[in-house]
Amino acid sequence: MTLPAVAAEAARRHGAIVAYVAATGWRLTYAALDHLSDEVAGGLTHAGVGPGDVVGLVLPPCPDFVVAYLAAAKVGAVTAGVN
Repeated sequence: MTLPAVAAEAARRHGAIVAYVAATGWRLTYAALDHLSDEVAGGLTHAGVGPGDVVGLVLPPCPDFVVAYLAAAKVGAVTAGVN
């Protein structure tokens, strides 16, 4: 099963359950993670990112990183974390 499929299934089964808690206390549910990553995936596609492309994620460990990582997987891109 692919990461996007796992995320969609988790959202379906456990949508209201918290998937990630940021150091600031912000909580991200499985449903929100799936929805937000769909929106970012749409933006990536609009920007021309597609299967096999490499997306550099210059982000700290935070909800934005998780959303962007999943979004890249949804469009078939590969991620490279830049610290």
